[in-house]
Amino acid sequence: MVENVVTPEQVLFYGFESIGSLPTITADDYTEHNIFVFKAHFGTTPSAFCHLWEDIMSLKNKDLGLLPSDKSEEGIKRLLGAIHFLWEYPEKATIIGISEQMVQREKLWHWLKVIG
Repeated sequence: MVENVVTPEQVLFYGFESIGSLPTITADDYTEHNIFVFKAHFGTTPSAFCHLWEDIMSLKNKDLGLLPSDKSEEGIKRLLGAIHFLWEYPEKATIIGISEQMVQREKLWHWLKVIG
């Protein structure tokens, strides 16, 4: 279980870990170059992602369908996957208009709804 606060360094590491075509980095590789590469894949910086994560985790009065397991490292990686999907397919970024057939993976669809 991760806390509601995640660091940009952790996000950079998780982002590189979740995209197979990115090189392997360590948690100490928080460099301008790696931030640039991260942004090219996710359309945002690790810092901005941290703010999104914190915003989502702070919405306690709104039922987003989050399970305790969603507040984990795996949840961060799935949210990164949803952000990557939106960045790669901006024409589908109107979340309400995405059909179930366009997004086959259930957890990806879950996080797209959470972002929405």
